[in-house]
Amino acid sequence: MSYIKNCLACGKKIQGQISKVFCRDACRKRYKRRGGVIPVDGISIAHLNNIRKSENEKDSQEPEKTIAAPKNNGLENYFFKKVIDVGASVLETHLKQGVKEKNNPGVVPPLVVQSGNDSKSNSIPCNFSAEMMEFLGKISYPFRVLVWGLPGEGKSTFCMKLADEISREYGSLYIMAEESLNSDTLQDKKRRVLTPEWIRKVDFLNRLPLSEEEWKGLLLEQKDKSKVKYSTLFYDSVTKMDITPFYIDQAAGLHKMKYFKDLLSHVFVTHAHKDGTMYRGDGSWAHEVDVVIRCKQGIAYTEKNRFGTVGKELRIY
Repeated sequence: MSYIKNCLACGKKIQGQISKVFCRDACRKRYKRRGGVIPVDGISIAHLNNIRKSENEKDSQEPEKTIAAPKNNGLENYFFKKVIDVGASVLETHLKQGVKEKNNPGVVPPLVVQSGNDSKSNSIPCNFSAEMMEFLGKISYPFRVLVWGLPGEGKSTFCMKLADEISREYGSLYIMAEESLNSDTLQDKKRRVLTPEWIRKVDFLNRLPLSEEEWKGLLLEQKDKSKVKYSTLFYDSVTKMDITPFYIDQAAGLHKMKYFKDLLSHVFVTHAHKDGTMYRGDGSWAHEVDVVIRCKQGIAYTEKNRFGTVGKELRIY
C-alpha cells in the first residue's frame, strides 16, 4: 500500500511504503547527524509539522495530531531500512539459487583423484575413411562437433557424409527441424551421400524429443534396455530447435540419462549471420565442442579441432 507523507528532513512530499520517511538518502544522513532535529531553510521541524497539520485539515475537515519524531528515530529508521535490505538480498539469493538448481538438475559428481600413471580412457577410436581421418585427425567417440555456415553451403550434406562414415560400425540418429522427412531435398541427399549397405543404420527423426519417455524409447534397445542403439546424434539445426551449448548436460540430468553425455557423440548444425562471418547463437558453442567446422561453397574447413590440425579442407560436393 502506498502512503503520502512529508520527508522528516526537508519537508518534501513523498509517496511510498509506511516505512519510507525520507525522500532521499542524503536527508536520512542529515537527519541522523542532527539527532532528529534539522532546520530547513530556517524553519524548524515543529513549524513544518504545523504546516502539515493545517494542510491535512483543509483536505479532510478532521484534525490530525502530528507526532514529533523522537530524537533517536533516525537511527531506528536506518536500522529498519537495513533489515529490509538484508531480507530482500537473502530472498533474491534464495530465488537465484532455486533457478540455478532448476536449470542444472544434474547431481554433483563425487571427487575423483587420478594418478598421472593411469592411462585408462573411455574413448573409442573412430573407424572412418582415410579422407575423413585426414580431415578430422585421430577423432574418437564420444565427440562433440559444431557445423555452421550460410544456407546452401553444404552443412547438411557434410553431416550426412559423417553419418555415413559412422554407420560403418554404429547407428546414427539424425534429428530434422529444417525440412520434412518426406521432402525431395532430403531424399536426394540420402541417395547421393549414404552408402546403400549402411543406410539402414541411419535413422531420421522429425523433431526433438521432449520427455524422458520419448528419449529413452528412441535411444534404448527394446529387448535390452541397458544397451543404447546409437553412437551419434545429429541436430539440424540448433537454431531452429533453440538448443543452448549446455543442452547435453541439462538433458542428461533432467531425463536421468548419464549415457547421454558420457557415451553418445553429438553433432550440432547452426546457421551463420547474414554476413557469413560468424555462427548464430551463444558464443560458448566453441568452448563446449571438440571440433568446429565451417562450410562454405561446398568445402568444409576445421576452425577448431581437439583431435587434429586446424585449417584442414574437405570437398563436400
